[in-house]
Amino acid sequence: MSSQSKIQTNITMDTARYASLSYVIEGPQMILGYINGVINKYMQNNGNTWLGGMLYDLGAVKGDPQVVCPRSYLNSIEVDMSEPQITLRLETEEMYGKSEFMHCLAEEFKDIKIYYREVMRECGILKTNDEEGKYFPERYRVDYKLGDKTGTEYVKTEDEALDIAYKLTDIAFSELLEVDCWNNDQEYDKGNDDYIYINEFLISD
Repeated sequence: MSSQSKIQTNITMDTARYASLSYVIEGPQMILGYINGVINKYMQNNGNTWLGGMLYDLGAVKGDPQVVCPRSYLNSIEVDMSEPQITLRLETEEMYGKSEFMHCLAEEFKDIKIYYREVMRECGILKTNDEEGKYFPERYRVDYKLGDKTGTEYVKTEDEALDIAYKLTDIAFSELLEVDCWNNDQEYDKGNDDYIYINEFLISD
């Protein structure tokens, strides 16, 4: 069972400069409920979704929130009551990559553990600290455009990523380098903007 709040930010973003972050927070139900309550109260009282303001109200920011979380915003928040582990899940957009939001929360609330996945595709940045794949088991992201067909898929293995490329092109790629070469061929074909980008997640704190 879960309760979710989706938020309309009404903010025009330059997506090339923003990273999409997914967080899963484990911890005692009382602490997760407190964090969820403060965040929702902040949005009701202030009419915005700025992460820096939320950290300030949580007492979890040292220094200037504008420096800690510049132009970083919440998209959705969900309390997942599913057994065996109650979690708080957040989706955010953060300028120039992952901000200090996660570290500030973890520093203030010692009994929580935070897992994240970061995607900034335009810069080729894909990261996660979920080394065991507890919440984010996928290790590859496949973005493609072939004619009118476009999409994004997350998969666990390189073979699964290559299989997607095969289904899209009928070419039996044996390694990622061959997909890169195929992309280069498309670029040299005048008027052809097809692509298959396969990027691997890095394990990072």
